Amino acid sequence: MTEDALNKSLKTGPYGKCAYLCDNNVMDTQIVNMAFENDILVSMVASAFTPIGRRIRIMGTKGYLEGDEETIRTTLVEEKLKMANAFFGGGHELIIARHHFVEGATHNNQLASSGTMTPEEHYQYFRFTIDALRDIYLSNRYVRYVAVFQNWLQPAGASFDHLHKQLVAIDERGVSNDMEIRLVRANPNIYNEEAVNYAAHRNLVFAENDHAIAFAGFGHRFPTLEVYSINYLRMILAVSVAGVLISYCVWAFETSAESTSSWPLYELSIVPMLMALMRYLLVLEEGGGSAPEEVFTSDRLLLFLGFCWLVVYGLAVYVS
Repeated sequence: MTEDALNKSLKTGPYGKCAYLCDNNVMDTQIVNMAFENDILVSMVASAFTPIGRRIRIMGTKGYLEGDEETIRTTLVEEKLKMANAFFGGGHELIIARHHFVEGATHNNQLASSGTMTPEEHYQYFRFTIDALRDIYLSNRYVRYVAVFQNWLQPAGASFDHLHKQLVAIDERGVSNDMEIRLVRANPNIYNEEAVNYAAHRNLVFAENDHAIAFAGFGHRFPTLEVYSINYLRMILAVSVAGVLISYCVWAFETSAESTSSWPLYELSIVPMLMALMRYLLVLEEGGGSAPEEVFTSDRLLLFLGFCWLVVYGLAVYVS
């Protein structure tokens, strides 16, 4: 067919008419559901308004076939999964608690909360969550940060009432997390100072044993309960104190080497510094945690050790 004949056919024939103004009743979209043997269900969708040419896609449980008037392509599910990480670097998983209602519930408002779970159920719930967190990092190399939180009931912002934990994975840390990382690097003891110590100073602590401390959360949109592992906090505190002491010792020896005096006063200043740090740890261990400046100003022994350090350091500067 020549171009002139094609233009004439479109102008005078039925192929040039608007599909919605034609006088026939051919449907523009057709959906047919078919049931085959072995309970196999097939849904066929035919659309008239596709790009020029005929195309077909047959989608199955293990992949799909896609073809046009010239070629046929096969794509397996395994191939799509291999490419999935390149298009999406995160994820969102839910871990549902075992019970929705309390034992012996007779009404639909008797929902099971975290407080109704047994210690063993709490342990298994945490263990499963930690395993899921580890699997997210191992299965998707694009994940940089995973936020894990527990939610329950609509007043707390939950989308449904069943007790659950959410694991939200994203492919970047974000501005807030980058800022937090910088703060931790600058002050490894910041979680003690700005969380546990602050809570103790404001009388927000309501439970504590040899393993953990619980206090009412602050700075959140909804009421929260925060639990910190004491062993972890002790480790952070020990690392912080060790870092401070090592840094001070290095400074004292280097400054003494540059001094013109033969008196080892800079080195002697390490003694009151060490004793003050040990005293501070003892005060915290005895439950006297508070803002650091308040601990130092309220403890007489710490004040005395600070005075001793000031005297030794002053003499070191004077004789240099």
